[in-house]
Amino acid sequence: MKFWGAWGFFVAACFLAIVGCDQPIKPAAVPQGIVAAPSPDPDACPVSGCASTTSCECSTAADCGAPANCQTFSCTNCLCVAKQKLCGQGTGCFTIACNVNNNLCEATSSPKASGSVCNDGNVCTYNDKCDGAGNCNQGTAISCVSDQCTTRSCNGTSSCSVTVNTGTSCSDGNACTYNETCDANGNCGSGTAISCTNDQCNTRSCNGTSSCTVTPNTGASCSDGNSCTFGDICSASGVCGGTAITCTSDQCNTRTCNGTAACTVTPNTGTACSDGDSCTYGETCNSSGSCVGGTAITCTSDQCNTRTCNGTATCAVTPKTGTACSDGNACSYSDTCTSAGACVGTAITCTSDQCNTRTCNGTSACAVTPKTGAACSDGNACTYTDVCGANGVCAGTAVSCASDLCADRVCNGTATCTVTPHDGLSCNSDKCHPKTCKAGACAADAAVVCVQQECQTMVQCDPATGNCVSNPLTGGSCGGNGCSTAGSCNAGNCSGTPKDCSSLNGPCVVGVCDSANGQCAAQNKPNGSSCAAADKCLQNPTCQNGACVGTGKSCTPSGACKQVTCNQTTGGCDETNAPAGTTCSTGSSCVANEACAADGTCSGSPVPDGTPCTEMSCPDQAGATCMSGACGCPAPPDLGVAGDNPQMPPATPPTSAHGCEMSGSSGSTAGALWLACAAAALALWRRRARRPH
Repeated sequence: MKFWGAWGFFVAACFLAIVGCDQPIKPAAVPQGIVAAPSPDPDACPVSGCASTTSCECSTAADCGAPANCQTFSCTNCLCVAKQKLCGQGTGCFTIACNVNNNLCEATSSPKASGSVCNDGNVCTYNDKCDGAGNCNQGTAISCVSDQCTTRSCNGTSSCSVTVNTGTSCSDGNACTYNETCDANGNCGSGTAISCTNDQCNTRSCNGTSSCTVTPNTGASCSDGNSCTFGDICSASGVCGGTAITCTSDQCNTRTCNGTAACTVTPNTGTACSDGDSCTYGETCNSSGSCVGGTAITCTSDQCNTRTCNGTATCAVTPKTGTACSDGNACSYSDTCTSAGACVGTAITCTSDQCNTRTCNGTSACAVTPKTGAACSDGNACTYTDVCGANGVCAGTAVSCASDLCADRVCNGTATCTVTPHDGLSCNSDKCHPKTCKAGACAADAAVVCVQQECQTMVQCDPATGNCVSNPLTGGSCGGNGCSTAGSCNAGNCSGTPKDCSSLNGPCVVGVCDSANGQCAAQNKPNGSSCAAADKCLQNPTCQNGACVGTGKSCTPSGACKQVTCNQTTGGCDETNAPAGTTCSTGSSCVANEACAADGTCSGSPVPDGTPCTEMSCPDQAGATCMSGACGCPAPPDLGVAGDNPQMPPATPPTSAHGCEMSGSSGSTAGALWLACAAAALALWRRRARRPH
């Protein structure tokens, strides 16, 4: 109450200070104890504004003195006018009066009259009234309730202050929309619509989101749309299902589902049927649904065709497509029946080698049997006595053959190397003291001897060429020393008669007289000079260090087991048989372990029959295989006689493996002729395989 009283006094004082008195009043008699405002100096008034007045007290209110005694002063027409300070009503329930001691509006101890306006301090009430005892009773209450799109708050009046929550998520009250937001008018705008549709086993309801709430109608009766189920009910997962029933018709009765536990049965009276024995025909159904009467027939099935009686005079043939079978060929596996009733498998090729026998066994892998201890060739000419190990690998004893300048040494599959000597090839750089290859080794030749001749400076051997070098002389006497008669030198020649040394001439040497002793000596012709070699196997011979050398003639053997050398006397090629046991090749992939025989022929052992070979191509894209060591095409299958197999087409003239018609009046005759031709062809291939290559 003290607070509201002071507050009311303050509000009243402020009100009076603003409004003031309605009428100006003359200053009253000054009560005792209160000092009157001093009279202003008449001369202080400005001339302007007061020129027409009879007296001048002020020009501004400040000239009239400070407010006091709950009075305020104003300067009106140059005269000080006093106004009584008024205090407002205030918001409390006590009257407000001006205190002359401090010139302030203060609440008094006098309560306001009952019904006076006040403020109880609660912004959610209005029209607050005093009770006459100084109390401000609660006014009329107002409720300001916010919603999702507006914020409402009390403000001490009969209406609420409203703030719109524009853009805020809200709910428009429709569970079948979602993503609503508040608009600028404070309304919840419409959202995105969603449709939730029930079915017989699920109740779907909107939930204000983009998906529906699904409640299964567990245990509810329903229909799954299948007439072959009954007692359909909804499951806990919302699926309609029932107990299945199978209604199977037979030849004399039609049974159909009807949505119950029993089938509807309709007899097929008079309809052709089978009496239960598939090997009878001509039966009919009677009115009781039974099949009666029939003529017997026999139908025989095979591994890829089921032949069954069908109530007619012929058998129904049903291929066992995809059924496992055996095509009788060990070199195929996973044999299955085709839709045409034929047994076909995946082909596999089992190729034996020199150390392993591989055979078909009807599976996807070959049966492998190592040829332990069998002679073989590991393909490495630098091993010999090759044999097959227990692991099926061919291995031999190693030999090392290293070539050098005077001989090429190569492995030949034996314990020794094949040596090709480079005889006559120079094997050092000093041609004055030459070395040449002899029997595959580097051996010293005779040193070059340079003979001093008349009319020549001191002769010397040039190591780079092996030629004797000197300079001819002109002038001076010569002869008389046994090499010529007396004379004079002219351009390296003596004018005297020379001694004849031609008896020493050869292909690459010339006889000259040694002026030191008057004896004839042989001197090498310049290296590179052409010569006529005694060895007819030399080609393009030239002089080198006094010897006639050239390129050896190459001779080609006529067979794999022949060795050939050049005859030095005749220049022809002489051929002999290779040593027995020398490795060779017949050129046939159907022969293994080939070796030379003493008669110069190459032979080996045949590979297992059925091994694929590549020496020839076969018709109809069939693969060629080895048979008794020869490569040939497989014989076509015996298809039998038309009529034996219901799937076979009518009989046509059989053809050979090369597409030629074979004459004959029946399939058996044609087959015999074909076999005869195949045998003749096989014999020819065997003869070809045994011929030397």
